Formats: sequence, structure tokens, C-alpha cells
Amino acid sequence: MKHFSPIKLISLLFVLCMLITNSYAQKKKANNKDAPKAEASKTDKDAPKKISELTKKSKKIEGLFTFYQDTTSGALKMVISKNQLEKEFIYFSQIADGVLDAGAFRGSYRGSKVFKIKKYFNKIEFVSQNTSFYFDPNNEISKASKANISESILASLKIEGIDSINGLFLIDADHLFLKETFSQIKPAKHPKSSPTAFSLGNLDKEKTKVLGVRSYPKNTDLAIEYVYSTESVLNRGSQAVTDGRNVSIKVYHSLIEMPENNYQPVFDDPRVGYFTTQVNDMTSTSSTPYRDFVHRWNLVKKDPNASISEPVEPIVWWMKTQHQKNFDL
Repeated sequence: MKHFSPIKLISLLFVLCMLITNSYAQKKKANNKDAPKAEASKTDKDAPKKISELTKKSKKIEGLFTFYQDTTSGALKMVISKNQLEKEFIYFSQIADGVLDAGAFRGSYRGSKVFKIKKYFNKIEFVSQNTSFYFDPNNEISKASKANISESILASLKIEGIDSINGLFLIDADHLFLKETFSQIKPAKHPKSSPTAFSLGNLDKEKTKVLGVRSYPKNTDLAIEYVYSTESVLNRGSQAVTDGRNVSIKVYHSLIEMPENNYQPVFDDPRVGYFTTQVNDMTSTSSTPYRDFVHRWNLVKKDPNASISEPVEPIVWWMKTQHQKNFDL
């Protein structure tokens, strides 16, 4: 058996240690090279894609709000422009068809609201504004106009696509319109109502669908069929309800650009009956601090000096003929 001198043995061990250390360092370096790649690929995966890539197989519907509808699945995407952020829009809805049993019948109004579109990091928010109060901007109390007033975040949707050149963001509109996001469709059940009273089932996301989209320069209209399903019912409803387990309510949604004009509001006079919107003046010291607005058309005289004059823009009503489809918006 061959013997090594202590000096040779120490040298051999030293060389062996150097080889192990060098091998470990190279392996660690390789792992460090791979780590940024893995992290980068994960980041790239989560980052929004180009709108053009996500809408190749979609029909484009341009207008106040531009929509893309997938030609295979019908899935709906909505485009938000940077110019639309922090601006106010009007929302309005109306029942296109329903059943009296559910308190929803053709032509009934479902109310309106003012909303803003905001961007929060990688999300687009739709925020309903509180319009119940007025603050005189010259009054110091107006500095607290936002105190103890809750805005309503109707939806917060992830940005799925971006067009950085034109400042556009793409979001999933199905999450916005195939749910009761803007307005409550199904009526709330009164706690004292009879357990055998007619009631709708739960919103069925598989059956609820977009029936039509029409977008114009100053407004966008959508027709949605909400389907409420349940496995069994005690009260099957009237003869107008084909099957109480599956009930459809069809709704028109309108998104309207906030007009910039010389519209002059008219305040309510308690001596005369009007349809009004109640607004309280929070900076008034009056015992009746009301600034209730009368609901009226924006009619402007062609001849402002005449006692009676034709309007600049008359009120126009559009009537459907019987052969037209219900959802031909």
C-alpha cells in the first residue's frame, strides 16, 4: 500500500476542496441565471397583453364605449380610454320584458345614477357618486363635503389588455353586465312575506347572456337577459310564467356621456306637484335646506324674447313597429 507524506496529503485535500467549491459556485451561478428568467417569465405571464392580440376573433362595436364580442363564445370585452378616467357618466336602466310576479314588467324604469371610472394600479373601477347633497363652494363647510359620505364601488376589474400608444385598457365586460352590478334586478324578499309567495331563484350565470350591444358617439346601450333558476318552487306563479324554476328578465342598460351644455336646473316649488330629485343644501342655515330638482327636458327657445317659441331641439320619440325584434336597439 502506497503511503503519502503529510505535505502531499494536505495538498491533495486542498485541491479537492477547491474543486468542490468551484463546482458549487458554478452551480449557484447557473441557478441565479435561471431565477431571473423564471421570475421574468412569471411577470410576463401576469402582465396585460396587447388588446389587438386578445381581440383577434372578436367583433368590434365602436362608440362612446367600444366593445369586442367573441364570435365563438359571445364573451364581451370593454375598452376604457385614458380620457374617460375620472369623468362622470350617467347610467340608466329599463325593463325590456319581465313578469309581473317578479315586479318587473315591460317599460318600467329601474332608476339612474352617476358614476365615475377610475384606475387603481392594474384595475379599472366603476364608482357610483353620491348626488344627494349640495355644498356652497364659497362656504368653509364645503371643505368637509366628502366627510361621512360613502361612494359605492360597483366593480373593480383587472386590466386584461393594453394599447399603450392610444391609451386604452381592456376589461371583461361580462363581469360588469352579466351580474347585477349596476342595478338590482331581483327584488329583495320582505321578511314578513309568505314562504309560499312567488320568488325568483338564483342568478344563473350559465344561462344569463348578452342579447345585443349598440354603441353611439354619446351613449352605449346593452340588452341583457337575466335568468333566475332554482331546482324546485312552491309557487309556480301566474300563467305568464312558463316555468317558475327558470324565469327570464330582460333589461336595457344605457351608459350616457355627461352632457356639457347650458342646461338650467329648475328647483321644486312645494305648491306644485313635480317629479323631483331630492338634494339637501348642507351649507344652508334654513330650516328647509332643500334644492330639489324638477325632472324636465332640456328645452331651449329658438327665440328667447318670445313668450312661446319653438325649441332649438324638439323632443323626439321613436316608435317600434310590430315586425321589429324586441332587442333591435
